[in-house]
Amino acid sequence: MSTKKANKNKLKNTLEEMTSEHYESIYKSYLEHHQSCFKRCVELLKEREILSNSAQEVSQKVKYREESHLYQLIREYSRYIQVQKKDYYRAAFVDGYPKEATAQAEWEKMAKRSAQNVIDTFTTRAVGKIQPILEAAGNKYSLRAYSKFRTGAIHADITFEIDENNSFDVKTQIVFATRWDSGTSYVRYPLTFHRVIVNGEVVKTPSQKSVHKAFGAKRDPKELIRVHFEHDGSYFSASGRVTDGEVKVSYCRGDRTSYMKNKRAEVKAAELILKKAAS
Repeated sequence: MSTKKANKNKLKNTLEEMTSEHYESIYKSYLEHHQSCFKRCVELLKEREILSNSAQEVSQKVKYREESHLYQLIREYSRYIQVQKKDYYRAAFVDGYPKEATAQAEWEKMAKRSAQNVIDTFTTRAVGKIQPILEAAGNKYSLRAYSKFRTGAIHADITFEIDENNSFDVKTQIVFATRWDSGTSYVRYPLTFHRVIVNGEVVKTPSQKSVHKAFGAKRDPKELIRVHFEHDGSYFSASGRVTDGEVKVSYCRGDRTSYMKNKRAEVKAAELILKKAAS
């Protein structure tokens, strides 16, 4: 195995070990969210006396524009009770409402998948931001890592020492958040650089861009570029890659149109991704 690949695996393995220690906490967080979301949805359905025999029928009866809060919750929990392919479990509807007991098994399976997906996503994103620096420095470094679970988030601190004149610290988190308007969940993976020293000099107010520039790091042409922006009254998250000057948007979703495609938003996303790739 080459030194470059070995050191990349070293960083990846360290990140995976740090987060795997907190797998059970991540799993429980997702399971509790599924349960609370389901209960809230049933409460809203009963308040509005919306009787149905399936999750699909529930979605059809709830109009998005008039019941946006309820609609988002329905879309969030309908995954747990609607048959989608053979490996999905159907929760029984009794007296017009879904019953919690019959959805529990699916929640547990989804919580396990979600927990592992969080660990994989965290590792991939962190490696993408840190590895170019280590490659620019010749892939010779030592590291010290520490992590803990606190107040609904995983906090990780990593110190990289390249030599006596070059080093940097990274603080990164896995943050579990809930959208205020819909009650749906999402995860953030913030990463910041601290105490960055390049050739014996301290880099002031270090950002990912300035740290990469200071170390002479090059952007990976296969890197997935993420952007966030507002468009037509919604807040969008998008990602894509740039190949030979062409942008391919792989993901573009808005907070109010989570399951709907928006061509205009995708055009704007492509422009922002291309601009970010050139910076």
